[in-house]
Amino acid sequence: MSDEAPILAPIDGALFRHTMSRYASGVTVVTVLDAEGHPWALTANAISSVSLNPPLILVCIDKKANTYEALTRASYFAVNFLEASEEELALHFARHITDKFEAIPYEQGETGAPLLPQASIAMVECRMYAQYPGGDHTIVVGEVLSAKVSEGRPQIFYDRVFGTFAPNLPKKSAPAAEPDPWALDYF
Repeated sequence: MSDEAPILAPIDGALFRHTMSRYASGVTVVTVLDAEGHPWALTANAISSVSLNPPLILVCIDKKANTYEALTRASYFAVNFLEASEEELALHFARHITDKFEAIPYEQGETGAPLLPQASIAMVECRMYAQYPGGDHTIVVGEVLSAKVSEGRPQIFYDRVFGTFAPNLPKKSAPAAEPDPWALDYF
């Protein structure tokens, strides 16, 4: 038996996409104003919290996305966490069209970034913090400057299908968790 690690090649794109489809993720719309003040947006599910102090999130953006230049050149952007009923809006912002806001109402946030409050259960406005290469994507890190949260159920994407979240029912034999068991370990 050899002590050397086997030489492995990366898996193909189809298998990778199929594997990652088994990871349920929230659905967001990332919004930004370009240098001329025109709004741009794209649907993204490759986002994550990064740090609590300072509060940072990351968004992975395909370099071929028509919003790519506007976002990577911007000082500020927003992430709108879509409500469960907003499947059509998610599909709209996923299309490769130039004026995605032609018939979509939005509000300007404190940073100037477009916000979608009627369609979102949460929104964050960010200052551009860093950008890193990530294969055919760029990893955009934003420092969260503003956050708004409202009631509703999240839009979820799993196995290439939209859905929503349903919490597990508590087990009869399990006592209620007090205080929140995730409070110290999450984030």
